[in-house]
Amino acid sequence: MAVLSQRKGAVAILFLGPPQGQGDFAACHREVLRLAQEEQLSKFIIDLASVTRVTSAQLSLLITIHRAVRDQRGELKLANVSEPLHRILTRTRLARLFKSYDSVEQAIASFETAQAGAEG
Repeated sequence: MAVLSQRKGAVAILFLGPPQGQGDFAACHREVLRLAQEEQLSKFIIDLASVTRVTSAQLSLLITIHRAVRDQRGELKLANVSEPLHRILTRTRLARLFKSYDSVEQAIASFETAQAGAEG
């Protein structure tokens, strides 16, 4: 079981698990596509708490996930990004592409804040 997902309202939260601290980004991509198509979800959070390192191929898959969500007019946010992973995202300039938060709760709150701002 490499990816677990749960819903909090209209937000899908995906928890990446091992292998070897890298996470299964391919399984995450499949789950995002399934949730977007079958459950019509457009707000996603990927919890990276268990991811301690990442390869260039996995970064590429993360970009693919971002594009898939964007193509569905959705939004993807990252939560619990480790300092080493944050440095990689910054060095590769991907930090500008991904909104990241210290916790899943903060990422969920950011969706709620954005929605309140759009309505007000």
